[in-house]
Amino acid sequence: MKVLQHLKAPVKVTGFFATGEDKGVKSLLERYDAAAPPDMFGFEIIDPDQHPEVLQKYDVNRRGAIVVETGGRNTIIVEQTEQGLTQAILKITQAKTGPVCFVTGHGEASINDAEEGGASLFKRLLENENHDTQEIVLAGRGIPEECSVAVLAGPDRPMAENEVRVVEDWVDRGGSLLYLAEPTASAGLEDWLAQRGVTLDDVIIVEPVNNPFFGSQLGVTPVVMDYPAHDITKDMTQPTLFSLARSLTLNYSVDTAMVSPILNTTDQAWGEVDVKPLLEDQVVERDEKDGKGPLVLGAALEVHSQHTPPADPDEPEGEDAPATPASARVVVIGDSTFLRNGLVTQLYNSDFALNVVAWLAGKEETISIRPNQFESSMILLTGDDRAQVFFISVLAVPMFVTMFGIGVILSRSRRSNA
Repeated sequence: MKVLQHLKAPVKVTGFFATGEDKGVKSLLERYDAAAPPDMFGFEIIDPDQHPEVLQKYDVNRRGAIVVETGGRNTIIVEQTEQGLTQAILKITQAKTGPVCFVTGHGEASINDAEEGGASLFKRLLENENHDTQEIVLAGRGIPEECSVAVLAGPDRPMAENEVRVVEDWVDRGGSLLYLAEPTASAGLEDWLAQRGVTLDDVIIVEPVNNPFFGSQLGVTPVVMDYPAHDITKDMTQPTLFSLARSLTLNYSVDTAMVSPILNTTDQAWGEVDVKPLLEDQVVERDEKDGKGPLVLGAALEVHSQHTPPADPDEPEGEDAPATPASARVVVIGDSTFLRNGLVTQLYNSDFALNVVAWLAGKEETISIRPNQFESSMILLTGDDRAQVFFISVLAVPMFVTMFGIGVILSRSRRSNA
């Protein structure tokens, strides 16, 4: 509903439904009408059997179609849901920004990869929000000027020096960057980020998890519900899920950027320094050298431009001089798994990820918690979890039922003998 509050021109919705078939759609449209500013939203339900001329006007050939129009533009949808209607309104009311460009060549998540570690689902979610997407290669090409956001989604090996300079120069000239930094991996941006107030900690976040059957256990899939005040997170109260994440140390006193945390763990979490035993042997023990929670898992930066364009003798001076580039926007998160196919539909990961891109692309009006898509959720089980489920469901419960049944039979037998 937040999209309606930012309408700049009236939107009209026409639904084609026979009498009695429009109840759900009509109530949805009435809610939209009530939420929109006065005279900025209207709707009409038309029976296509009685008004075939209206079908011809919009080139609609079926019942149940919905036409959304504004300013001489229209789009036709058949999805009779809040999500489908909102996406249609976004499509016709918002100017297209440049594509969200995903860097490739260093082991990043690919938007064309449908496997668990890919990001094809996130690509689809972005396109539903009216973002185009494309993959880019930095070597010898750079970041195209038309990109609205450049994304480094979990590179597992360093970029070449000239590629690092390309990314740094992109931000210094006002470009937006989303950097998802995996533990134990280096992209080559560490020094540049540190100068702008963000240090990537060489740790893995460990957080106690309450198991209903076996009490408190240690986990490397932190659930975040602490969102410091920021445009990205102002609507977030719901949990997001991360896996094998690293923490960030923020320096708020740098004069090169304004640094803001956007994701915090609980105070029970810690940053495990002994990463190798944790990854190889699943052995972890908290000690004094480990980072103490709450830990910062994500941060947003407004980086002051370091780019001074060359002087042009033909350019006007004084009040008529062109404006200097605005501060660039950068988001750094110590995990990329949360937007990969395996986790992006879990909890509210997709909302958070889409809100990050919206802020980076300067489309703050689309930051929101989106309608529930009623998609099935996946339960992530470790080896120990699977063993516990097997023991309880295959051995313990059947054994209990069997023993209970034997007890009932013996009890009845004694009564009949008596």
